[in-house]
Amino acid sequence: MFTTAIYNFKGGAFKTTATHHLATGLAAKGKRVLVIDTDPQGHVSLLLGVKPRPRLYDYLVRPNDTSFTDAAVSVPPEDYLPEGAATGGMIVLIPGNDETAAIGSRIKDPAILQKRLAAVADKFDYCLIDTPPTPSLMSIVTYAACDAVLYPTVCAIEFDSRGFAMLPDKRGDIIQCGRVGCIGNCAK
Repeated sequence: MFTTAIYNFKGGAFKTTATHHLATGLAAKGKRVLVIDTDPQGHVSLLLGVKPRPRLYDYLVRPNDTSFTDAAVSVPPEDYLPEGAATGGMIVLIPGNDETAAIGSRIKDPAILQKRLAAVADKFDYCLIDTPPTPSLMSIVTYAACDAVLYPTVCAIEFDSRGFAMLPDKRGDIIQCGRVGCIGNCAK
């Protein structure tokens, strides 16, 4: 499983939309996609037709009490594919909600997400992690679990790049992520 976080420490930068479009496009191409909603607003959950709920919180804060099966929600293909389209792929979501904001301060192991994902890596081709616009301890936990970071930015606004400049500082010496890429949202 290749894990990518969609990051930008700014709201309205196309993170959730990019996560949703990538997940549905990959699933339409027959890929098995895990989506994790680390944004307390739960918007990628809503876009995938799932009500935000504390499943990510339970999965990471109460790992002995919450299995992957307990935390994960299968998204029916009819919720994201055009009518009549066939797919061999799937989307599974671990939704978040307002409790997601407290995860960073409640976990004891900053590598918990990385470990939990390693346990299900053979079930998926891709994992996409939608992130909140605010840096937090959860940002470090998320970044530690990634193979790559995708950084959407609005082309016309130079302030979007400030969050990108902040990203390496959030990594520290312990966390290593293989790749960072940018995509421009020039629609504004």
